[in-house]
Amino acid sequence: MKKLLLTGIAALFLATGTAHAGSPWTEADGPDVIFIALTKFRCGPAREIEVVLWQPYNTVTQKQLDFQRVTSTNSNEPLAGRMTYKDNTFFYDGKPCERPES
Repeated sequence: MKKLLLTGIAALFLATGTAHAGSPWTEADGPDVIFIALTKFRCGPAREIEVVLWQPYNTVTQKQLDFQRVTSTNSNEPLAGRMTYKDNTFFYDGKPCERPES
């Protein structure tokens, strides 16, 4: 049973590495870093911008890294503006964003 579990975990890491191959994140942060989606936020005057906050995790050292990444789910354009994550709140251009309803 233990061998089956380890084989499954190894397959997961291989699949994750394959999915991220060639990604700018993997190239910048190293092949041993995966990103875990922490939460989503809606930002902007009409809450038209949806962003995802990602936490990097090093699979070799088994530790979270001390920064986050932010991506937009509804735009191919790069996010522009000042972004801050403090006390579990995401701020976009100095204004708090809201978490969408689950």
